[in-house]
Amino acid sequence: MEYHPPSLIRRGKNFYVQITIPDELRLDFKNQKQIQKSTLTSDKKIAEQRQHSIAAQVYAKFDEALSKPTLELAKKLQILAGVPEKFEDSDWLSVEKEDHAGRLLQIASSRLSSFKDLSQNPLKVNIKVKPLFPKGVPRTTLTEIQKKHKKFIAERLQKRRALNSMEKSIEKNESSISITPDPTQISQLEKTLDEFTATYLPQKVFGYKISQLMEIYFNQRDFNRLKTEGDKRKSISRLITFSGDLYIKEVDKVLANQFFMHVGKTRANATLKKDRSSLKLLFEFAEEMGWIDLNPFANINLRNKGKASIETVTFTSGQLKSLFTLEMPEKHRLCLSLLAATGARLDEIALLKWSDIQTDSETGIVYLDLTDPSTPRKNKRSKRRVPLPSLNLLSSKSEDRMFDYRIDADGKAQNAASRALMKFVRQVRVSDERLVVHSLRHTFRDMLRAVETPEDIADAIMGHTPSHEGGKYGAGHSLSTMLKYMNQVDLNFLSNK
Repeated sequence: MEYHPPSLIRRGKNFYVQITIPDELRLDFKNQKQIQKSTLTSDKKIAEQRQHSIAAQVYAKFDEALSKPTLELAKKLQILAGVPEKFEDSDWLSVEKEDHAGRLLQIASSRLSSFKDLSQNPLKVNIKVKPLFPKGVPRTTLTEIQKKHKKFIAERLQKRRALNSMEKSIEKNESSISITPDPTQISQLEKTLDEFTATYLPQKVFGYKISQLMEIYFNQRDFNRLKTEGDKRKSISRLITFSGDLYIKEVDKVLANQFFMHVGKTRANATLKKDRSSLKLLFEFAEEMGWIDLNPFANINLRNKGKASIETVTFTSGQLKSLFTLEMPEKHRLCLSLLAATGARLDEIALLKWSDIQTDSETGIVYLDLTDPSTPRKNKRSKRRVPLPSLNLLSSKSEDRMFDYRIDADGKAQNAASRALMKFVRQVRVSDERLVVHSLRHTFRDMLRAVETPEDIADAIMGHTPSHEGGKYGAGHSLSTMLKYMNQVDLNFLSNK
């Protein structure tokens, strides 16, 4: 249960911490609506420092009040099962309560099993008791008789002890009495045992909580990028915020649909699809481990859910001209020029080293070598060679990186580069349109279409995975073939300055 946050109020000279008592606990606090505890100081800064510890003490009392029904449940189970071991109230409030609960559960379960066995095989007691050891039997024979009867006596003794705490029904016949437990009490014990297990050892009933499953899942998964893991954690955290940290067996398809309907009120359909993918993988892992029977996030229909995505638009010819006439540092101009002239991804350009600018020995074509295995790439087709059009884009050269955009923990520089370049893009866009740095890539693809570049050649230039199966084989198109179409693209806007 989430408690009300504390507030600091002034009464007389001193400050007090005030906390509202939850409705369901007010009977335990004499129907008070609020608790006020003095900080014993008139200094507000000191009072604020003491506020959290005082609030923690009050919340501990709330916890204790909430635990009372469960204390009664533990005592009830002890009585019904006839457990002789003495448990103190503090055992069910301490950090070791799961250990105590496990022990009581084991004893009570054993007793329940004995009671059920007695229901099927009643304890019979002979009415006429004959002497166990007749007179005149030699001592050696007497010892053998004792051994034979030892096991029999122990078994009967165990059943009689089990019956001590239960109501009994007794049937008499001419020679013996049959004793069986009351079936109503067996049913009560079984029900109480289930309630106790669900309360004190919920993991035995419901399995892991969502947060616990998340940590187990991420501990055994190795994501290539921290951002990928971070995005998936955000999706799972959104579910926990919506539903609470439920046990995974409590999550069903109805709740999953309610979650997406709720999130869809404020987020785009594309975000919902990412959340679905993350949650589907998480619960698929739980299903594979045998912790749940069915994946609640499989086959969830997101059609007509979520806000419509705002599509990224392309630059108009006027906006391109305006962009490259703006005053800006040369490094930003060079980065934007390479993006506009090659259609490469922002991260591919932002991470370039001067050594990535190569010249083909056979054709003399200058190209970007994006095949370095140590540099993170989006996919296999991203590792490619991209010709540079016949423009004087590279005025200087050194041994280090071409740009000094900050590299993050994933080895990427696109976030820092985007922040630096967007201030220029914003100056040429209409306020309500989604024109971003990535729009230069979209724009270049349209320029290739305008000069009737074949789809497979455009894919090779852009680093896209081919749409048809045949395009996935072979070494790909030559630099000269790609440059033939790239040189037909009108890049005159780059020389406006």
